[in-house]
Amino acid sequence: HWPVKLIKIRRSIVSWTNKRILGMGLPSSNFVGAGLSRLLFPQSYQRIHGIVLAVFDVLLFLGLVGIFYPGWGRVMAWLSCAAALASYYELNINPVMLRNGVILLLPMIVTTLFASSTVRSAGAILDIVLGLCMFLPGVLFGRRLFYRPLQWAPLAVTFLFVLIHFAFPLVYLDRISYGFFDNPNLNGRGLAYVALLLGILIWAFVSSDKGGISRFRLGVLVSLFTVASVGVISLLILTNYRAGWIAIAFFSVTSFFIVARVSNLLKTAVLALFSGGLVGLIRFVDVKGFAYGSVGERLLMWHCSLESWFKNYFWFGSGFDSFKNLRLACLPESAIDVHSYPHNISIELLLSGGLVGFACVLIFVAYEFKALNRAGCFSSPVASAALCAILGLLISGQLGMKFASFTFIGSISALVGIAYSQSLRTGSSICDS
Repeated sequence: HWPVKLIKIRRSIVSWTNKRILGMGLPSSNFVGAGLSRLLFPQSYQRIHGIVLAVFDVLLFLGLVGIFYPGWGRVMAWLSCAAALASYYELNINPVMLRNGVILLLPMIVTTLFASSTVRSAGAILDIVLGLCMFLPGVLFGRRLFYRPLQWAPLAVTFLFVLIHFAFPLVYLDRISYGFFDNPNLNGRGLAYVALLLGILIWAFVSSDKGGISRFRLGVLVSLFTVASVGVISLLILTNYRAGWIAIAFFSVTSFFIVARVSNLLKTAVLALFSGGLVGLIRFVDVKGFAYGSVGERLLMWHCSLESWFKNYFWFGSGFDSFKNLRLACLPESAIDVHSYPHNISIELLLSGGLVGFACVLIFVAYEFKALNRAGCFSSPVASAALCAILGLLISGQLGMKFASFTFIGSISALVGIAYSQSLRTGSSICDS
């Protein structure tokens, strides 16, 4: 019983310190910065403390965005993960969540024994493990929305992020776009995820109590929301990343239907608006078309992958990250040399993990969403918006993402973390149901 007593004593000390330093109502993860600013700058504590909070907001937001950006982005992602680990006990994450993740990984590890390349499959599973770690900063980000739903710093950083894009022009199919990657699809993926996070922030802002906010600050926040959203969506349109267009349209419509308390007539108008806008983009803005070099090539990869899975790798799959090494006979050499995955997460999971791996993932996902619903997470607009973002990202994944990657698993895990954090509003736990 002594370890349990020590943990209770530690939590009591942290709780007492938090209340003494921060006062009631502020998140415990900031007690170190708040305490230092109060001790070192007693005359300007409120101003310094506000800066500390804003910097922490930026760190978490860039950490989630950084999942899509190797290099600086991964540094921010792991810094945000470290911040979440430092606040682990205050986040009240149920150990069952960790257990479920481990159980999910076990059949994936088993499939590695049957992989065409054990080393590559093990490396892909490591990426999946690291991606699951992004659940922690997602929980911390969502938890802070309890206390700070009107965050201006991430919006300002998003606007700067948009401006920086214009320093990196890219010409593809005689069209100019902007981004950090040579492939406009990679730029589109990152921008689509930023747009989804902005959507969650917007719903947190709309559903929050704005009674004590001044008109000036409210005007600044609305302006920042507007310029940041318009900037990100404009850049996303220029990338011609159609999967991102579909994901954002789906998120916008479904979140409006679920969260907004408006008439059915208005909901129908919103559905017509976004559906018409998506059709207009594909009809008048899209330059890729649907020939072999675009959609046709994907259809061929999907067909060949499913055929190979059914004939050769039905039960345990070919191993993760094995698509290129298989060199499927029904694919031309040009497609094999260019593509290292089938560009469809469901088909990739079937081919890589077989029916066993695919079934385990489906059972895991179904259980998690059922548990989130029973714990009352989705009674919060933020959690509902996070759910819509997850579904939008899953739809995007059917058209051009890689399942066994830090990017895909990390982005989904972070959104699940945001949804899970909303169960903490009432002190409920995901496994209490």
